[in-house]
Amino acid sequence: MAFVIDHRIQADSLLAGRHAEFQVRLVHDERFFWALLIPECEGIVELHDLDPKTNADLMQLAAALGAALQHATGAKKINTAKLGNVVSQFHLHVIARHTHDESWPAPVWGRGTAVPLLPETKAKRLEILDEFLATLC
Repeated sequence: MAFVIDHRIQADSLLAGRHAEFQVRLVHDERFFWALLIPECEGIVELHDLDPKTNADLMQLAAALGAALQHATGAKKINTAKLGNVVSQFHLHVIARHTHDESWPAPVWGRGTAVPLLPETKAKRLEILDEFLATLC
């Protein structure tokens, strides 16, 4: 069976690019620079469902993405998390956090309402993600 992205992830984010077998997606929320890393593997729900190599590659990619987001945004903290209580398809969140963001210091989940990305914010964030992905090749 071919990999299909969950319809809720599809609705809440856009594909910024790919690296190896991973999708890098940008979440549609002006409030936070929020990316998702998704292994294009069918039926993966939990971190332990990944084979050891894919797991290691994901952790390396997440660490590199977190460093890139912190550098690009001046974020105080990078939140990296895997929850999946609402959408079970495996996805890893990498979020740049600032002391002035509306949820600080609490988690972003269940706080406030997503604000659609402004065109200029979307373009800038996609540019940052594109530059990040270009460094990996």
